Amino acid sequence: MFTPKPLEERFWNKVNKNGTYCERLGSKCWLWMGHKTGGKYGGYGLILKNGKNISTHRLSWTLANGTIPESIKILHKCDNPPCCNPDHLYPGTDLENAQDRDIRGRNGHAKLTWEKVDKIRKMQDNGIPPKELSTIFGVTCADLSDIKNYKIWKGKTT
Repeated sequence: MFTPKPLEERFWNKVNKNGTYCERLGSKCWLWMGHKTGGKYGGYGLILKNGKNISTHRLSWTLANGTIPESIKILHKCDNPPCCNPDHLYPGTDLENAQDRDIRGRNGHAKLTWEKVDKIRKMQDNGIPPKELSTIFGVTCADLSDIKNYKIWKGKTT
């Protein structure tokens, strides 16, 4: 009779803890060597749990830190999607994930930079109408409102 291995054992059997060294974090990525989503960034790891694919970086975070709410994402400090090192992961919202993506230049079609955001805020302070700013910078009036109210582009990171 076939008895499947426990999830945690199956997970650790496919993690290479001797992965790429991340200079910024001063430690190695733990790379998922099993099934991945694909994609231009190397793909996120996937593992079957109760017949459903789950993300291996979420599983790694859960094993190290406990349960996470479904609405919370697990983000990579190392920008390496197959990485499962819990020290390279942190919880965040969809908005924080998008901001992190844009700040680190992982969005191939990002329209704004910190320099442009600073210009937008100065122009807003000088009374330039949102419709005009929208045309100049190629963003929506809703984006401009969020920038003005610091809902997005909240602060510079180094």
